[in-house]
Amino acid sequence: MRSTRSVPISLDSDGTLRRLAKRNIAGAVGLGVIALAAALAASLATWTVDDPSFSHATDHAARNVLGMPGAIVADLLMQFLGLAAALFLVPPVIWAWRLLFALPSRSGRLAVLAWVGGSLVAAAALATMPMPATWPLPTGLGGVAGDLLARLPALALGGELSTLANLLLGSILTVVAVALSLIACGFGKRASAVESLVAARGRAPAAKTARKPAVVEDDDADEDDRPNNFAILMGAMAHLRRRLGSGLRRL
Repeated sequence: MRSTRSVPISLDSDGTLRRLAKRNIAGAVGLGVIALAAALAASLATWTVDDPSFSHATDHAARNVLGMPGAIVADLLMQFLGLAAALFLVPPVIWAWRLLFALPSRSGRLAVLAWVGGSLVAAAALATMPMPATWPLPTGLGGVAGDLLARLPALALGGELSTLANLLLGSILTVVAVALSLIACGFGKRASAVESLVAARGRAPAAKTARKPAVVEDDDADEDDRPNNFAILMGAMAHLRRRLGSGLRRL
């Protein structure tokens, strides 16, 4: 009697362990990015211009929730981007959230460029707004980057912009900043179509690579159960003798 036994081709023939490890690593990276973004948000929320930093030397201790490191990082972000530093943290949090739940992060080259560009354009849009009297920095609401970018149209035209032109420029820059931020976060019809295409391509190889366990025949059992030539010959002779005996009885 023929017997069979199933043996796996390899420990990870279908890539299950590899996918599981990749998913766990992606989840750990997502948690790390979310924790870092939360720390930066806390440092920005507790930022004060009087805290010690690279641009301000003082003897008193930092009042930032993260101490001296938080005060320094928050001051750098506020000096360079102003209030646009809050928008700067949004796309990485969205990417990390998708990594945490094993979704496409959409953090490709286009998303990174849109992230940086959207933050700079948002800083320029904030620089076109009038500064309130309580603003503690010598730069505008968009920081150093916003002031530099907002002055480019005036330099190109060779004169200062009027109030109406400045308002129109701020509105256009706001729309562009929002559009770039949405692209960086992966929202939009194009992003959904790309995600569906990637998901479809990711599922196709899985269906093709699914293999059944190899069936290995037990040679020892086959040798024991396989009839030899002598047994076959004896069976044929017995069958022929029965046929001849039945023919003789009919005669």
